[in-house]
Order: sequence, then C-alpha cells, then structure tokens
Amino acid sequence: PNNKNADQSNEDADPFGDRCDPCPQIADGAIADKDGDHIGDACDPNAGADVSWLFEGFHAGLPGWPGSNLWQAVNDAAQVDAPGPPADVEYFDLPLTRQGRSTFDHYSTSIAVTVTAIGPGTEHEIAVEYDDSTIDRGIVCELAEESGQRILWLNDDSGLDNRVPFAWTNNTPYLLRLTRHGANYTCEVLGPNAPAPLTATSAVIPRTGADTVVWAFSATVRLRSVSVVGPPP
Repeated sequence: PNNKNADQSNEDADPFGDRCDPCPQIADGAIADKDGDHIGDACDPNAGADVSWLFEGFHAGLPGWPGSNLWQAVNDAAQVDAPGPPADVEYFDLPLTRQGRSTFDHYSTSIAVTVTAIGPGTEHEIAVEYDDSTIDRGIVCELAEESGQRILWLNDDSGLDNRVPFAWTNNTPYLLRLTRHGANYTCEVLGPNAPAPLTATSAVIPRTGADTVVWAFSATVRLRSVSVVGPPP
C-alpha cells in the first residue's frame, strides 16, 4: 500500500501485488522469508541479503530489451514463434548492468513460460543461458524435446550434458530457473510432475550484465514473466 502502482499488476494472482510481493512468480498467501531479506524463500538463491535485480511481467508490452525481432506483446506476455532449422534462436538479453554491479554470481534467473506449439525439425527448446563473453561459451538450463523425447537439460559448450526425462506438455505453465554459485549451477523446473533439480559444475563465468539470455528455438513460446534475484550491488 505504500508503493504507487497504477496498474495494480499481480503476476501470480496471490494476495500480494507485484510491487509488494517477495516472490511474484509463485502464488503464496503466507510467504516464508527465513533470512529476512524481503525475497521469499521460494525465489531466494542465497541464505543472506538478496535483492531483485530485475522483474518484468510484460503488463505494459515489450520492455525494449536487446534481442531478436520476432517477439510480440500478446495477452499480457512476450510471445515468439521461433523458427526451426536452419534459423538461429529468438532471444532476449536481460539488461542486468547497474551502476556498482561488477560481478554476476550467486544469482538466479526464473522465467514463467508456456510452450503453446512446437515447430519443424527434431529439436525444440526454451532456455535460460549464462554466457561467458571472454571464452564465447555458455551454460544452458532448458526445457527441450530431442528426437521426440522431452527433457529437462543442463548443458554447456564444454561437454556438460546433464539431462532427465520430463514429459512437459504444451499449454501448461512452468517456471524454469538457472542458479549460479561460483562454478556450481542448478537447473530446475516447477510445474506438474517436475523432476528433481539438475546440478553440475562448469567453467562458464558470466562477466557482464548482457550475459544472461532467454531464448527459444523451433517453438511458439509465451514468456509470462522474468525475475532475476541476487546479492546487492
């Protein structure tokens, strides 16, 4: 009630509007916050002080982030009909650069996403990626379909290939999250029949505020919200 919020947006439709919600992507009537940092436990990557680096619910249309050209504002979401091969991915670079923030560690990126259709070819993906601009490599947490098998997949450009079968379905909302703690990465999904999180180590080190990317390939994807949480700058 103390924050001006003319549109009264409430991404998760719980009793807390987005401006006052410690965990705006997960509906909860009584939000736990064990470390008292005003980031709800279900959205908090660390035990200790954290802040919201970014939250976007697309209520005012596309936010003007750097990215590819096919994204559209549709039904209170960013939607893209990402073509399949031989086209490249459709993506957003998340604008995380802020004065005083020089490291990108101990943070998580969560996307609320629905795949409404899959495109041509045998590979279909929606992903969060942390890039390492110095070595031109990345680590990716994704919902994927590979040759007819649907999976949760944590992989990088240096041989990491950690996957588990997950029969995600079209037109079902999911929350996909990638968390970094130094060389340790966790890829998880929240939604019906979700598998246990995948964990692994990787040499990838995000170095700039443009190294956190959301992308889709050979699928029609509705991106309902994006949230990034980490330590204060």
